[in-house]
Amino acid sequence: IGAVQGFIAQARRAGDLYAGSLLLSTLMKEAIEVMEPYLLYPQLQTPNMPNKLVALMPEDEAASRAKKAEELICLRWLELAEEAYERVTTFTGAGGDFLKRMWEDQSRQFPEVYWAVYPFHGEFLQTYNLAHRALEARKRIRDFQQVEELGPKCTVCGQRAALHRKDENARDFWSKVSRHKE
Repeated sequence: IGAVQGFIAQARRAGDLYAGSLLLSTLMKEAIEVMEPYLLYPQLQTPNMPNKLVALMPEDEAASRAKKAEELICLRWLELAEEAYERVTTFTGAGGDFLKRMWEDQSRQFPEVYWAVYPFHGEFLQTYNLAHRALEARKRIRDFQQVEELGPKCTVCGQRAALHRKDENARDFWSKVSRHKE
């Protein structure tokens, strides 16, 4: 799962780092369920999951399991994003079509999921290194999604438009949200 450095760079407090780590761990657990019978890394007892896993499985299952893991990660992310949207709009009032569209557009930009399948040739370390190189090469090929982000930019990341309702400026919108800490 990608964008880990982005989570770290955008964190303003230790709580932000913790929330980002918890989110990535939650998403990784989706992939681990698919790979579990063949999982080598990470250990299942690990409370905080790393952002990658290693599995050794029959070659004819590898690509289909990797695709299924990617689908489950993305589905779980969209579920979490929807839960967050519902929570934010309980604090700020109904968001309307404008906010909902912004939220959904930005939610579809995450997560970045990369995977590589490499045939096992009897020597684990060599196969692992070749698979790792294949994964790194895949990650360097960026999937470019052209996204139009109109309006004032988010003050945290500076990349996306600040989420807000159509009839309200972003600062006022997020001021309402920040009053509801739990």
